[in-house]
Amino acid sequence: MAFGSKFDKKEKKGDDRPKTGKRVTAVKEWNLATKALMRAFPDESGCMIKTGGKSVKKALAPQNLREKLDPDSSELIRRPGMGLNLAAASMSAGLEVLNLGEDMAPQLGLQTLLDFVGKHGDLEELLKKAQKDYKHDKSNLAEDIGKLFRILAGPEDNSDDFGKALAKLADGASRLFAFAIAACEVRAMINKQKAWSKTVPDLEKQSPGVRRWVAEPSDESLCEGLAQSLRSLFYWGGSKEKRRFGADDADSDGSSGGNKKPPFGGNFLEKMKSARKKISSSSSKTSGKAKKRHGKSRKTRKSVSSSSSRAGFGVLTKKKPEASVAHTEKEQETYGKINSALKEHFQEVDEGQLLVVEDVQFKNCCLPLAVARSLEGLEGTRTAVHKRAALWMEALPEHLKNAVAKNEAKPGQMLFDDYLAKVVEDDESMIACLVIPGENITRVWAGATATLATSRMIILKYAPCHFTSLLPKHGDPPAELLLKGLPPVQVFSFIGSTELKESMCNAQKGS
Repeated sequence: MAFGSKFDKKEKKGDDRPKTGKRVTAVKEWNLATKALMRAFPDESGCMIKTGGKSVKKALAPQNLREKLDPDSSELIRRPGMGLNLAAASMSAGLEVLNLGEDMAPQLGLQTLLDFVGKHGDLEELLKKAQKDYKHDKSNLAEDIGKLFRILAGPEDNSDDFGKALAKLADGASRLFAFAIAACEVRAMINKQKAWSKTVPDLEKQSPGVRRWVAEPSDESLCEGLAQSLRSLFYWGGSKEKRRFGADDADSDGSSGGNKKPPFGGNFLEKMKSARKKISSSSSKTSGKAKKRHGKSRKTRKSVSSSSSRAGFGVLTKKKPEASVAHTEKEQETYGKINSALKEHFQEVDEGQLLVVEDVQFKNCCLPLAVARSLEGLEGTRTAVHKRAALWMEALPEHLKNAVAKNEAKPGQMLFDDYLAKVVEDDESMIACLVIPGENITRVWAGATATLATSRMIILKYAPCHFTSLLPKHGDPPAELLLKGLPPVQVFSFIGSTELKESMCNAQKGS
C-alpha cells in the first residue's frame, strides 16, 4: 500500500486524539536545544554555547544545527505541533524583553551593574586572580579572594541594588537566549522541510495533519498539518487547562488538573491565551470509558519514583509524604491563627484588581489599589482611591508601567520590591508594612527620614497572589500600638534606617 493511501478513505468524525499509552512521549528536557547547547562553564574564549570548535555563527547555522537535531533532541521533529507551540512560547518570552525598547536597560538592571563595576574598579583583576591560569604574583591570593567575596556579598533576599540587578539580568537574558535558540531551531527545520518530514518518528501516533504532510511534503501541507494539530489539541490529549509556558508533556497533557509550574519570573510573561473547542458528547463518553480503564490500571501500576513526575494524562500523581502533609496542615493552622489575630485590630479592605489609567484598563493592580486605600483610609470613597492609584501609576517609570500590565510579582520578586520602594521614595517620611500570614512575618519599607514617632505607617496584607489593605478599626492609634497587632518584623529584609528597625522591633517586644 502506497504511503499516504490510508488517507484516501473518509475519516470517522469525532475525537481523533490518541488515547492513553498511544502517544509519542516528550523529548527529555535535558536533551532539548535550549538546555543541551548551553555550557556549564565558558570555553577558553569565554563562550557559553557548545559550538564544537566552530564559531557561534557557524554552529547555529541551519545546516550545522540540523545535523545535531533528531527525535531525541527536538520536539519539532518528535511532535511537530507541540514543537511549534513550545518554540513560539519561547520566542514570545524573548519578545517581551525586546519590546521593552528603551526600557530594556533598566529592566535588565544594566545601568546598576555598570555602576557596580565602576564602583569596584579592582573587580576585573580579582576575578582573574581567582582563576587557575593567573600567572602573576599569588602571594596575597587568600586576601584577594576575601576582597572578591566582600564585593559580591549581599543580603539573603537579594534586596540590595546589585542583587536585584542580577535577578533582572538572569531573568531577561534567559528569555533572550530561549528566543535565539528557538528561532535558530525553527529556521533549521523549515529550510529543509522535506528532510524534516523524513525524520518524524512513530507516524501512527502523530496527528492526522502531520501524517498528511509526511505523506506529501509541501509548504502548504506543513502549515495545514501544524494548524490541525494545534486546533485539535492532539498532542495535549484534549486538556481543558491552559498551557503555561515552561510546562512539559506531563503538565500539558494533564486531564486530571494536576499542579502546574508557575511562569518563571512572572513580570515578563502573561498566561498564554488559547481557545478551547467543546468536545462532542460522543468523545466525552469515550473519554469516560478511557478514565475507567485508566483507573483500573492505576491499582496494578507501581508508583512513579522520578522526582520530575507531575500529575498528567497517564502519569501517576506522586503521593505526598506524611511529614510534608503534616507540615502543610501546620502552616494552614498558623495562617488561620494570624488572620484571626489581625481581625481583632484591623479591618481588611479589598479594592479588587481592575484600574483604569489614562483610559487603559489594567488587570493586575491590587497592590497600587491597596496602597491608595491605605492612604485614603476607611472614610475614602472608591472614586478617590482609584484616582489616587491612577495618579500614582501615571508617575511610575515606564518599565514599571509595562510590568504592572503583565503581572503582579510575588513577595521576594523584583517588581514587588520595586513598587513598595517607590512608595517610600515618593514620600521619604512614609513607612510601608506588608503582612505575609503564610510566613508569619511583616516586611517593612521605610523612607530616608521615617521615624516611628512622626511617620505615617500604612499596612498591607499579602494572601496568595493578592494584596489588600489593613486599616485600624479604632481611630488612628500610634504606630507602636499598631505594631503590637502584627506578626514579627523580618529584620534581614528591612529597608530603612537601623534606628527605625530597632525601634519597631522593640515596640513589638513590649507587646
